[in-house]
Amino acid sequence: MNLFRGLVLLAWTTVAAQGFATDGPRSEGREGHLPKKGEYYELVRPSLLSDGWEPVPTTCSTKNICLKFPEIATNMDTGRTCGFLSRKGDLLEICIGGGVADALPVESATLNPVRGTGD
Repeated sequence: MNLFRGLVLLAWTTVAAQGFATDGPRSEGREGHLPKKGEYYELVRPSLLSDGWEPVPTTCSTKNICLKFPEIATNMDTGRTCGFLSRKGDLLEICIGGGVADALPVESATLNPVRGTGD
């Protein structure tokens, strides 16, 4: 199992267990600003990086087409264009609107806490 698929499995498992989708209203608390549906990833990415999120590089292959940013790739089996960022043990999955263009709007942003929340 490659790193990308392992991270996707981890994200889906965590979402199923704890789920925290960011399509609705959110606070600027522990998670900072998370992208809203419709925001352009290329424009919100710098604020994510300045908030301490680090890109999780994806594994490129003929079935996982890498794009402009090292964390974003289009999975040719599912047709989804997604990527991951990590910060302090948390994993943020970002999916952008279909296709293989980097400048498409965010479809979803899901925060998957991998550690306890009692800081």
